[in-house]
Amino acid sequence: MKRLLKCFSLAAAALVLFAGCNQLGVSDATVDGLGATSSVKDGYCAVAISVNGVSRSVARTIYAPAYNDGDDVDADAPAITSYVLKGESVTTGAKLGTAGAGITLGSADATTGHYTVEIPYGVWELTLEARAGDAVVLQGKSFKELKTSKSLIPFTLTSEGVTTAGHVKLGGTFVDTDNVAEKYSAGLYDLVTGDLIAGTALTLVEVGTSPAHSFEYDISSVDLLPGRYSFQIKFFNGAGTQVGYWEDTVIVAPGRTTRNTTLACGDIINRLPYHPENLCAFLDEDSEDAEGYTVILTWQDKSSNEENFVITVDEYSDDSSSATKTTYKILGVTAPASDTDKHEVFFTSSLNAGGSIRASSTSASLKLPFGKVFEVSIQAENFVGLSEKFAPGENGNETAAAASLRITTALPTGVTAPAGSTFINSAKINRMVIDYDLNGGVLTCADTNAVYSGHYIDYKSIYEYAADARALPAALLTIDDSDLTDTTKNRLVAGANEFTSWTKADGTAFAATDTLTFAGLSVKASYDPTSSISIETSDFYNSITATVKSGDTDITNGEVVRTADAALPLTFAAALPATSTATIDWIKVKVTGPDGKNVLTSGKESNPYTASLSKYNATGTYTVSITAHIAGQSQNETYSYTCTIKVKDN
Repeated sequence: MKRLLKCFSLAAAALVLFAGCNQLGVSDATVDGLGATSSVKDGYCAVAISVNGVSRSVARTIYAPAYNDGDDVDADAPAITSYVLKGESVTTGAKLGTAGAGITLGSADATTGHYTVEIPYGVWELTLEARAGDAVVLQGKSFKELKTSKSLIPFTLTSEGVTTAGHVKLGGTFVDTDNVAEKYSAGLYDLVTGDLIAGTALTLVEVGTSPAHSFEYDISSVDLLPGRYSFQIKFFNGAGTQVGYWEDTVIVAPGRTTRNTTLACGDIINRLPYHPENLCAFLDEDSEDAEGYTVILTWQDKSSNEENFVITVDEYSDDSSSATKTTYKILGVTAPASDTDKHEVFFTSSLNAGGSIRASSTSASLKLPFGKVFEVSIQAENFVGLSEKFAPGENGNETAAAASLRITTALPTGVTAPAGSTFINSAKINRMVIDYDLNGGVLTCADTNAVYSGHYIDYKSIYEYAADARALPAALLTIDDSDLTDTTKNRLVAGANEFTSWTKADGTAFAATDTLTFAGLSVKASYDPTSSISIETSDFYNSITATVKSGDTDITNGEVVRTADAALPLTFAAALPATSTATIDWIKVKVTGPDGKNVLTSGKESNPYTASLSKYNATGTYTVSITAHIAGQSQNETYSYTCTIKVKDN
């Protein structure tokens, strides 16, 4: 039987990422795809692999040298000597190369710089390895169905998953104005847990005298897994008492030595760390659950001699401008002094929702309870103590100079909200629950067109309201049933009975002096039992329709004839009824074969979505499930439609 082989291009977008830090900008990557006027001979695709200069966006991070092009004589920056393509066919189980060892790519085309390689048609899981000698230093993965002779195979080469060891050699100077440092110890630590990974953390090394005030950290003989580490050096006096500290992040890359022997630590002996600045708070959207909500804190690290940060969370007794507050939690890295101590270890605290407060960290997340008002501040800490929380000479009374330690109410220039979050523009943090008992009614919300029965839960902050805008029930959800077809208004009805008002949970009316508080509220809907309204609507928001097309032919719950020995292109689409004003912003598709196994599973795709059924899939009846998400609704509110298609060959 003749093997079906074609040459496919290898597109290696050389965005070389080392443990999450981008050493190359987009402009450093070159990907040459085929155009309509391509001069590449028939049956071939082409691509250029280009790895150029280093772009370092984090000023203090200690980077490994970039991989060179073979002309660099620096032994710490080995050249990439070959590219090896490995892969396994999902279709047939075949592997590339002898015993699955892969294919070593030959020379690129002298004119175009393109690589080509022969691979059988089918669905492939591919890995492209960049090697320095026999050592794998970068790799990228691609999942691809190869069905034409000009298929383009993209790769992003990173150190993720690469286990080839790297090494570290550091050194530098420090300022000792008081001339008290006589010894030091240094080591690499885990960025999150603070555990020692490698180094001389338990061995004191004398401070060199020529040149004065210098240090050396050479563990180039120790094999280290690629990744990010915390480099920490501690200084001691003759009696063994710590008098100095300095920290930086070190990136270890496969097959290379991260080398910097000119580090300048500055004046760090017997000095407090400088306090962080621009502390910002962001609400993690859709994080509300029975335990509370998540707030993401970010700050700017202004010091190199902090050992960690300390976050203080204060609780206010009311939501007024009163200064009456108590300490809620103090989150650090040390264990509490007593059972009644408010101090907690951040890593194990119930408030910990992610991030870190160890040296050089710039973000941490807190899980806070509903119904309270909090103020948050941050300090840097080292062996000397905490960075100043209060301005000196003010007897503990905070001045404007110390305001930068608390969350800022204006987003600083250059600071952006983390993905999926909203900036909190108030000095205090609050999140309350308003529980609406619909009392047998059905609520349709104008902003999302979502329909609720039983209870409707809303999450608000007291600071979303002006003080004079919290009068109850005016501060509650506005209902207008004058026109039940008006989708721009919230609608609430109980059968044929018209909504009249929100009351307290026990059914009593709100007093004129009642106001919404930070503690939240439970309310109940009331209706006019004598009213009789005519409702002519359809609850179409809880259902969708969908179609599966082959070309222009709708084959939903129908049959399609597949051209033998060719994949079957299909188009999947979901739709709401014509009367709906809502829109579908994404769909997911799952197709199950006659044998009950999934043959196609998509992520969030545009509507409509086009994919192909492989020619290797059996004929017979396939089950298609299309899940749709309506714009404006929460991510977990989706609607599904199931149908079948019958596939046979001509």
